[in-house]
Amino acid sequence: GFKRAVLFPKLTFLYDENLPGKGKKYEYLFDEAVECSSKCMYPDFLSLTGDGYIPSIYNEVIMDMKHVDPLVIKFLINNKGNKYIVGITDSLMCSGLTDGDYFLGEQAITLKNNECFLKGTLTRAGSCLNLLDGFKNYMKLTNYPIERAILPFSENAAKSGKIFNKVGSIKEGKVADLVYLDKDLNVIKTVVNGKIVYLREN
Repeated sequence: GFKRAVLFPKLTFLYDENLPGKGKKYEYLFDEAVECSSKCMYPDFLSLTGDGYIPSIYNEVIMDMKHVDPLVIKFLINNKGNKYIVGITDSLMCSGLTDGDYFLGEQAITLKNNECFLKGTLTRAGSCLNLLDGFKNYMKLTNYPIERAILPFSENAAKSGKIFNKVGSIKEGKVADLVYLDKDLNVIKTVVNGKIVYLREN
């Protein structure tokens, strides 16, 4: 039989009680979001104020600057700070491979120029981002120094996963998973559990 792909739109409603409250300018937008989510479980709601706002909750962000608009990421940083953002890739299995057709489960997808779409469409099928490029994107977006920009990809991620006692920072007794970068943020050396697994030539 014919199977129709289930698509999940990347919609997030940033709720600020000072904007869409009763009788306020954006009340209609809140009503539209509720109507939409009642039919298809989207959009997600992220509270920025009020009882639903919990600043200590970590927010995962795909850092390809395509799944999440850079303006939304900046808005999130302004409200949450750098401390509770986790940079992720959400990459598909075909990431890093040559351009061509692949499968996501039973769904045919096409990889082209490091972007992935449902085959024959312009509907984004997922991310093909590697974490280093995500880190570079975040640095460019924020203009943070490297020691601050690295937090969403190291310490924050480890704390979010409740494994900061093992990884996420360089400290005696922790697992030695390390990436050495040059001044242009290119990989020089990779260490996994204390052993060198990659060393750039020259």
